[in-house]
Parts: sequence; C-alpha cells; structure tokens
Amino acid sequence: MRILIINGHPYDKSFSRALAERYAKGARAGGHEVALVHLGELKFDPVLRFGYSKRMKIEADLKPQPDLVKWCEHLVIVTPVWWLSRSSLLQGYFERVFTPGVAYAHKKRLLPFLNFIPVRLLNGRSARVIYTQDGPQWLYGIFLRDSFWVALKYGVLRYCGFSPVRRTCLAGVSEASEKKREKWLRLVERLGRRGK
Repeated sequence: MRILIINGHPYDKSFSRALAERYAKGARAGGHEVALVHLGELKFDPVLRFGYSKRMKIEADLKPQPDLVKWCEHLVIVTPVWWLSRSSLLQGYFERVFTPGVAYAHKKRLLPFLNFIPVRLLNGRSARVIYTQDGPQWLYGIFLRDSFWVALKYGVLRYCGFSPVRRTCLAGVSEASEKKREKWLRLVERLGRRGK
C-alpha cells in the first residue's frame, strides 16, 4: 500500500513527530511504500490570502504535495488537538493543498441548491487520524460534541472522498508517563505495519 503520513505539529521534538515516525517505521517493516511529511519543515504560507478567488503562488516545498496526496492509497494525519481544532499549520496545509481540482470539484446540478455537494476527487483512499489531547475522550465526546473529530472527518476527509476514515485518540498526553507513551508508540507502529 502507498501511505502518506502528515505530521501536523510544528515542533521538531514533539510527541506527534515521534508518533508519525514510529508509524512510518511500522509501515516500512510491513512492506508498504511510505512518504512522511513533517509540516514544520516545509516553508509555505499557511494563510489562504485570497480565499479561492485568486490562485496563490505555489512555494517550492508545496509543489510535490498535491501529487503525494493523489499518489497515496492511505493517508495518516498526526496532530495535536488545540482549541478543539487542528494546528494552524495543518489547517493551512489543507487550505493550500486540498484545493479545487486536487481534492474536490463542484458542478452545476439541475437543482441549484444541490450545487454545494462536492465531486470527491480522492475517492478510493482510506485515512486514519492519530491525535493527542489533554482532556479525557468522554469529556470531548459528551460535552464538546466531538467537534474536532466531526470537523476533520466530515469537513475535510470525507468531503474529499476518503473512506473509511478512522481515528486513534491518545488522551491525557501531557500527564502520560514514559511507559504510557511507549505503549502508544508501539500501538501506532502496529497500525503502520498493517497499513491501517
């Protein structure tokens, strides 16, 4: 399987980076083709300055990214949950790379109010989101309506055609012991080996 791993944490010593690299290690051991992208190492403007009304110049570091997204059969996103959302760097990556013509398109339909329904250009690909958060998952799920997961799963990945979209939530990261962190690293390595 061709697997693209995107580490959305900007810090090069983050636990997200360790998770992304351990997943990649497992995937390579499982015989998969792997591309690993650390967004913190790319030089690009994450702000979509003109919306989609005017095309921005594509920076050299971003040029291969649309082809990588189309190349993959399985996408893995590793990100912290900050402010019930993804990092601004990961959001900027989506806005600059998952663009009309790459990830989705719109077409005029017989009933105009249906024009918002996208043509999903990334059908046939699966995805997994591995995310870290401080609070317990039951709190995020019950009281915060799982807003991070719903927005990423349906607002980005399913919108562009990824299915199935699965998750691995690692809660209580800031208080986790080294033993617990190593257990999580072994878990993602096993997922990588299986291409899940």
